[in-house]
Amino acid sequence: MMVATTASPNFQHLYDNPFLSDVTLSFGDHRIKAHKAILIGYSKVFLAAFTSKLPTTTEGVYEIEGHDSDLVLDMIKHIYGFPEWTIQPPLPEEKARIYYLQDMFLLANEYEVATLSALVAGNFAEMLQDFRVDCYVHYGREGRGCRYLDTSSSRNISMVVREVAELYHDNNIADKSLMHGVLDALLDIGPGYEWLEDRLQITDLLQGMDEFLAELISRS
Repeated sequence: MMVATTASPNFQHLYDNPFLSDVTLSFGDHRIKAHKAILIGYSKVFLAAFTSKLPTTTEGVYEIEGHDSDLVLDMIKHIYGFPEWTIQPPLPEEKARIYYLQDMFLLANEYEVATLSALVAGNFAEMLQDFRVDCYVHYGREGRGCRYLDTSSSRNISMVVREVAELYHDNNIADKSLMHGVLDALLDIGPGYEWLEDRLQITDLLQGMDEFLAELISRS
C-alpha cells in the first residue's frame, strides 16, 4: 500500500469523530477517536501496526508513548488535514521554535509521516529566508554589489544551521530532506562556500558535523 506524500484537507470533519472510528489513540491526557484507514494512509508505522497479525491495540486503544503529547496531537491533526500547528511556535529568533520543530521532525521520522517531515523542513527553510531580510547589498565605486549580513542576522542563521547539523549528528536520521532544505536555503542566502566562510565562519560553525559540512561543500 502506498503512503501519501501530500496531506489531505478532506478528513478534518472526521477528526476525533466516533463516526466510523475503529481505534482510539491514547497519549498523555488525550483520547482521540481515529480511523485506521486514514492513519495508515499517511504513516508507515501505523500501516505496519494495523495490518500486523499480532495484536497492537488493547480493547481498541492504541498507545503512543515516549513523546510530548502536544507534538503527537499536532502530528495526528496534520494527518487529518489541519493546516496549522496546534501550538503556535514562538517567534523565529527564539530557540524554543527550533527545538519544537526539531522534536516534530524526529516524531515525523519515527512514525514515517513524510508529509509532516516535509512541512517541518519547509518551516526551517522559511525561517532562514525570514532572516534574509537583514541581508543587504553594498555597491562599491565600480558599481559591483557585495552582499552583507548584519550581526543579528548572522547570529540567527548560524543558530539554525548549527542546531539542524547537531540534530543529524546526534540522531540516526535516514530522511535527509531537512538537511537538504536548510542547505539549499543557506546557499540561497550566500552565493557560495567562500562567502559563507567569510560571513559565518561556516567551517568553525560546523566543526565535528562532518556529514553536514561535506554535503554543504558538495552543493557549493
